[in-house]
Amino acid sequence: MKRCLCLLHKLEDIFCSFGLLVVTAVLFVNVVLRYFFRSGLHWSDEFIRYFMIWISFIGISLGVREDKLMAVDLILNYSSPGQQRVIKFINNILGAVFGVLLCYYGIQSVGTMSGSAQVSPALEMPMYIFYIAIPLSGALMTLEFICGAIRSLTAEHAEEQLTKEGGEA
Repeated sequence: MKRCLCLLHKLEDIFCSFGLLVVTAVLFVNVVLRYFFRSGLHWSDEFIRYFMIWISFIGISLGVREDKLMAVDLILNYSSPGQQRVIKFINNILGAVFGVLLCYYGIQSVGTMSGSAQVSPALEMPMYIFYIAIPLSGALMTLEFICGAIRSLTAEHAEEQLTKEGGEA
């Protein structure tokens, strides 16, 4: 299981890094073409927009994994370590519920879009391909929140063991 998570994390990192590199390259080429040749890539704006959406949605799971999402931690700052673990656990469970809902409604959106013949104007790709980022992000986010909840429980257990053995917590 841990090996699968490591592989998934590596794929997320590669996708977001490579995606930003590709978006930057396409944007640079388009600016050069517009400035020097008075003609740009007609599909570049749409490509950049949709790719950035994908990067953002996949990047959410990176933020959850690294605990870098925006948060109001006023209550955590005035809580004991035990209370902090409980609050973090509840936060992870609520985040997982949100991820499940995002995945569920994202799948419905993809189903709706796949039933239509709508394509993007410049790239002429089926729109459901762009909507797949929503349930995928929800699934990845749910997985990361569940892992965070497990970490908060196992950290509590490890801390209790250290305290019982006379070590520092």
